[in-house]
Amino acid sequence: MISSQLSFQPRKCAWSNKFISRRKDVLEEEENRRKALETERKNYRPRYFTSPSFFDDLRVMNPVAFISSKKRNGHCSVCEKSLCIEKSYSNALLCDLCPSLFCSSCAESLKTNSVASLSQECQNTNSQYFSTAYRRRILESEGKIWICPTCTREVMSSLDEEMLRLRNDRLKRMAFFSAVKIQANCLKLKARRNYSTLLTGIVRLQAVFRGRVTRSTWRKEFASTLRVLRIKNIEFSLDQIPVSDKKSTVSCIVTVMNTDRSIWRGETHGISQKQHKAKGKWNDCFTLHSNTHVTFIFTLHAKESETSSNRTIFLGQHVFDGTLLSRCFFTGKSIKCRGELANRSVDIGQRFHFLNKKTYGTLSFEIHPISNIDSKCGPLQEVFSVLSRKNYNAVFYDKTLHLSSVGMPNLSLPIAIGTHITWADEKNGLFKIELDQSSYIFTCRNKDDLHCWVNKLTGKYKQELENATAQFRNQRIQGRN
Repeated sequence: MISSQLSFQPRKCAWSNKFISRRKDVLEEEENRRKALETERKNYRPRYFTSPSFFDDLRVMNPVAFISSKKRNGHCSVCEKSLCIEKSYSNALLCDLCPSLFCSSCAESLKTNSVASLSQECQNTNSQYFSTAYRRRILESEGKIWICPTCTREVMSSLDEEMLRLRNDRLKRMAFFSAVKIQANCLKLKARRNYSTLLTGIVRLQAVFRGRVTRSTWRKEFASTLRVLRIKNIEFSLDQIPVSDKKSTVSCIVTVMNTDRSIWRGETHGISQKQHKAKGKWNDCFTLHSNTHVTFIFTLHAKESETSSNRTIFLGQHVFDGTLLSRCFFTGKSIKCRGELANRSVDIGQRFHFLNKKTYGTLSFEIHPISNIDSKCGPLQEVFSVLSRKNYNAVFYDKTLHLSSVGMPNLSLPIAIGTHITWADEKNGLFKIELDQSSYIFTCRNKDDLHCWVNKLTGKYKQELENATAQFRNQRIQGRN
């Protein structure tokens, strides 16, 4: 009772817990870094510059005004006249940026008699690139602030240097961001091309896959329909004929089975063979109608021709799967098969005498599906009166309509030149076949099959197909020219 309650789970070590925690932190950091990089890539937008002038972001000059508490020069900067006696400097022009001054006579020679006009001229010409605070100081002084020509030239030269530097910086920035913009557009175009290529490839692959699925589905449905087949060129090669020294007759039984039920049976004529190695070929041609959901069984047997014994000796059996004919149904080409004769695997309902010694060989045959243009198979009803009808299993090939029914002999109607096929009552689905000495009235439960029977028996289906093919070829030739 105590042992059942105990849990024997392994205890994790300290180093393993530490490693797991560190690994978890590393994974979280990598995930956050990846998310940040992805967000930056998604939200990236190239910068666009629309600058009408090179001086939009020009750094404004902020000249340092001369401190009035400092001493100025006592002499005129032009004539070096001593002005120290005049303490108030009432007749002198004082520069706002340097300690130089001008006497009244020199000011007149420089045409600067009016302090207001000089300051206004300086304001209009030189202070347009000054800071807002300095321009406000000039305006509030009411024309009392004046800047000497030397300071004006220095300010203008520094301003030109600053403008040139800013212009070069702007050109460098524009070139850099233009390159970034071109690079971004190229990367965007490359990504768009890759995406469009992948999208086109995916669409084409989907189309190919859907086409294959649709084609395979259509082939399966087409192979499940009834088709007229011909089995011919049956050849055999036996190692030994296990009978007496006398001659024996070898023949082949061809059986078509649907699951466990036999739907068709045929037998070739006998070929006389000797005891030793035997080879032979039958010229018999079997015509039948079936789909691919059947099994073809070829059974070889031998009989002693010069004795009174009626025993039939089993020589071998070959089973052919009908699903291999699906491609032949689509292409209309014949298929040639070759297989080994083995033990009996399917009982065809006939007694055989089996020998202890195996004497099997090989078997080859050819199955050819007849074209749907000239053949047709399916159920038909012969109408005798309103209440009297007879069901037939009809097969049309080689311009002959073969009718078979359970417990009734087969009937063949040649569809020759003198045969007339007309509608007896098209509204009720009755058509009439008139021969030289007899006439028959047939109908079909399915209206589509009924019209198909009439079109193929009269040859209208083949004629319309040939006309459409000729018209298509003529249009194609005209298009090339």
